[in-house]
Amino acid sequence: MCPDEYEGVTCEIPRMPEAMFVTGISFTGYPTFRGNDPWDGPIDAPACWPDFAVTIHWPWGQTNQSLKKRNAEGGTLFWGPSSFVYISDNHVHGEDVLEFSIHELDGLDSLEAISPPELMFSGAFSMTDIVLTDSLNPWPDVVLFESDSSNMSVSLSLRYEFDH
Repeated sequence: MCPDEYEGVTCEIPRMPEAMFVTGISFTGYPTFRGNDPWDGPIDAPACWPDFAVTIHWPWGQTNQSLKKRNAEGGTLFWGPSSFVYISDNHVHGEDVLEFSIHELDGLDSLEAISPPELMFSGAFSMTDIVLTDSLNPWPDVVLFESDSSNMSVSLSLRYEFDH
């Protein structure tokens, strides 16, 4: 009788999970100002700070957006099941590609200029990109994505099911 994560005669072979769930998304290093100007125009804090939402594009064509994080003042932003209900219910398998993006949204505060959402960060990965690639950590709890051009980073917290 091997633990769910292993197989083999002596339970020495790590298994590929059947399903991977995103349980949380963290976003750091985002700009709170556009150069020296407030993000959302010449209005006072906190309304001048950026407003963000996460979008996930599931491999079967469904797209879901999180609740908005309004007036982000520079700290870590976190979306979990209470602020993004779709992440705990949906999952991917094997080589399914999960795409995500974070957008800055305008017009949420009454004095903000209204403009289309602005892409701040995007990434994509499959379970086979990260699972069983590190012998010391075959099922990573977190996958980190960092921007090549800025200090922005996004980490996705993960959970696996082996018999789904």
